[in-house]
Amino acid sequence: MKLHVYSIERWGIYGAEKNQQAPKCCGVSETLDALNQWAILSTALLNDTKTYDGNHLLLPSYAWGMTKGAHDDWLVSLWNEVENDDGKVRYAPLSEPVGDAKATSHDPGNDMIPGFPSLFWVLPKLNVLIAVVPETQRSSGVRQFDAYIRGFIDFFSEYVIKDANDPTIKIGLSATKRPKGIDTRVADLKLRVSYYVHVRRKFGHFEKILDSASNIRKVVKKLDMRTLSGRSKFRRGIYYFANRMNLPEGKVSELPRTTFKIEIPVNLERQDVQFAIDEYVKNDCSPAFDIGYVLKGEVNPIFLSGSKLVEEVEVLYPVRPDGTADLAALMIELQRERDTVKRWIS
Repeated sequence: MKLHVYSIERWGIYGAEKNQQAPKCCGVSETLDALNQWAILSTALLNDTKTYDGNHLLLPSYAWGMTKGAHDDWLVSLWNEVENDDGKVRYAPLSEPVGDAKATSHDPGNDMIPGFPSLFWVLPKLNVLIAVVPETQRSSGVRQFDAYIRGFIDFFSEYVIKDANDPTIKIGLSATKRPKGIDTRVADLKLRVSYYVHVRRKFGHFEKILDSASNIRKVVKKLDMRTLSGRSKFRRGIYYFANRMNLPEGKVSELPRTTFKIEIPVNLERQDVQFAIDEYVKNDCSPAFDIGYVLKGEVNPIFLSGSKLVEEVEVLYPVRPDGTADLAALMIELQRERDTVKRWIS
């Protein structure tokens, strides 16, 4: 499996003071203990564990399971909803001719949530979050995890003050836990939920590109038509292309190839590459700022995104009869790799 390693920079409820190193409440360990009580130990229904509403960019996630290991580590599993048609995932036959193939839906019955499980190994004492991605899975689900934790702290934690007559209405936040009796707390308007993790970087990756600046012959950029359609000049050209293909207005996402690659011959100096690296890092390693460099005599580009600390490890992946991970057994296997993780981040 692949381990995607992230640094935990901020996680919890913070005040208005500058340069706060630690949250006032709802830190990593406290949040996960509370989440385990709220979602797992309470035997809540899956549908009752949604912490954020989905939108056109991100569908909802639900608690799937949690287990605690040594060193106060946690293994958290979410169930991430995927696009569906009335609760049904659509499938297309691989061996049918284009134009004649017919999509079908697997009918799982009522009250089913189509989706996939994601796994996150959280190491609070190291301030590290690791997305655990089995070789049979492509998505890490880290964006859903970010939204899930932020949503839990901001609405379902014991530091949230809610309307006494309508618990669906949030009044504000407090640095004091909810009392067992009548809640007389007053919202502190200076408190804010802050959650930020970023990808750990491999040591030496950027330096290798910088040291090879004089040998760079091409820059490579992957572009997304849906992203470009937000820019007026590109939008006109892309929608013209879409209309020529008889796609209705607003159906750019249905173009046969929404991403493409361009290569530009260049002669660069070290400061040019450093500028690109700075922009990539400043924008939280966004794909929009990722650039590949083709060196003299080479064919494959070296992308800035190759700096991400993503490592492959051979780990026994114990599963339950339904095919999802046996979290307690998997946690034991991951703990054997803990010293390896510490070497990666040292």
